Amino acid sequence: MRLTIRTQGIRPAAPLRQHARRRTYAALSRFGHQVAEVVVSFVDVNGPKGGVDSRCVIHLRGPRIRTLTVRELSIDPYSAADMGLSRMARLVRRRLDRIWDHRHRGRVHDSPRGAAVPGHRRSALVSWRIPADCHTHAGEPVRPDKSPGHGG
Repeated sequence: MRLTIRTQGIRPAAPLRQHARRRTYAALSRFGHQVAEVVVSFVDVNGPKGGVDSRCVIHLRGPRIRTLTVRELSIDPYSAADMGLSRMARLVRRRLDRIWDHRHRGRVHDSPRGAAVPGHRRSALVSWRIPADCHTHAGEPVRPDKSPGHGG
């Protein structure tokens, strides 16, 4: 992950850069190679006037994620960075989950330790239910794929 931190009108910039670097790696390093580049920018919106005036803008790019942008406004740049990076981590997780769901929708895939997962081969065997009208001539329940008259 390539990280760039920019500040405009915020003093002292060195401690803020160190804080942003630490928080960015803590929030986004778990996504590994899915995050290629992160640009964190800080701007003092109102200058010396005070008030809610620190904006943190985070741009993120990745091979599958494409581009995400988060903007946070706060009294101080440290809290703007914290809120923005936590939002960005949630956005990245959500985007990766959507990509994974889209790519695996309707496919049979292996699950860890054979857990019952929709679409998983073993889950169909584990969770089958016998319809009320599915009985043999002797009245014993039969699995639907083994019922008489279906070539089974």
